[in-house]
Amino acid sequence: MNIRTVMIILLAAVCPGIMAQRRCIVADAETGVPVRDVQVFFNGDKTRRSVSDYRGTVILPDSARFIQMSHPKYEMLMADTATVRDTVFLLPNIRRLNELVVVGHRPQISSSMTAGITDAAVAAAPPSAGFSVSFDFFELFNWKKRKKQRERMEAIKDY
Repeated sequence: MNIRTVMIILLAAVCPGIMAQRRCIVADAETGVPVRDVQVFFNGDKTRRSVSDYRGTVILPDSARFIQMSHPKYEMLMADTATVRDTVFLLPNIRRLNELVVVGHRPQISSSMTAGITDAAVAAAPPSAGFSVSFDFFELFNWKKRKKQRERMEAIKDY
């Protein structure tokens, strides 16, 4: 036997397994847009499944008699493969929640509102008697603390 004959016999043995499948496109029934990530189970077996790609294409094996298609946003579809054509349309699930977007805004405070607060804070401050007993000379050189204090004051003014 020559090598050409062996190759033809091997190809003939492998080709029926390859050709025993068909492609199907899964699309939205309202818009007609292909749906990705649809899980397709064959013959009621949860271990044998296929998932549609980004074009909605799924490959159905020839051995499958019944299919079950499920996706969180669509109603589940059970069908006989004899009735399934090249495109399957899924109905949107009406019981699902739509996307919810929550946006928050900072309250707008005018300078007239803060004027009363600053006057009250000055009035509530303890009176200073010139030189305080708790004065620390080395705190004058603590630049990190002064910088942080300045940032806090700026934040209060901007608020």
